[in-house]
Amino acid sequence: MPTEEKTSARSPKKKRGIYGWRAFFLIFFSGTAVAFLVMGIIVGSLRLIFSGLFPDGGATTSNPQVVEQRKPRETMGIGALDLCDVANTDVMAGKGGRMVDGGGGAVDSGEKDGEDAPGRTVTDECRWIFTPSRQGETSLTLRYEAFVNDPEGRSKEDAARGEFEEQLHQVEGGFANLLGNGATQNTMAEAEYFLGENSGGGADYVVVGKMKSGVFVATFTESQKPEDVKREYERVFRKEVDALDVAISTEIERILPD
Repeated sequence: MPTEEKTSARSPKKKRGIYGWRAFFLIFFSGTAVAFLVMGIIVGSLRLIFSGLFPDGGATTSNPQVVEQRKPRETMGIGALDLCDVANTDVMAGKGGRMVDGGGGAVDSGEKDGEDAPGRTVTDECRWIFTPSRQGETSLTLRYEAFVNDPEGRSKEDAARGEFEEQLHQVEGGFANLLGNGATQNTMAEAEYFLGENSGGGADYVVVGKMKSGVFVATFTESQKPEDVKREYERVFRKEVDALDVAISTEIERILPD
């Protein structure tokens, strides 16, 4: 008896997944959502960073509290200002200078009269000798007077201005042969320089400076006058003057009351 062939065929399995226009819209909207999510993360991160750097929204120029300013200095302790010690430690020690005069501490009138006494001043004078790199001896003398408190009847600024003008006059008249003078360049203090022959046959290079209510006079002396005094000043002593000015002026600005 012949076997009866099956007339019904198995129906094909349906494919799983999303195809056609449904897949297109699903991919499109999913990609767009991811893009917006990434952009949101980036923008949020940038806002967090800038909010940390600029708590006021970036308006640093309109808010004076953003830049920390030094508070005005109204007082100065006894013995706080010692420019000879600063010059010796910060400048001369690295240039072969050996202190031969001074170094015992500045004279502060506040030790006797009190820290707040009117007309309180700090004065000192010191001298260094340099190991000569050529014939003759080279030395530096530093003297200064700082007006800490207002004297009776005038301000300490006026007193310092008067002392500055007096020192300019004395220094200019102390040369046997003045060869040049003028305002110093690239110095923190208000200062003028003088150079020429001294009465001993050598050469002097003098700087008179004023910083706040402090006045200082620095004198470089060569025991033997060089052939070209002006050239020697530019070649050797200009850098010494600049270094000394920075050390002294920075200390005066930091310590001396405003």
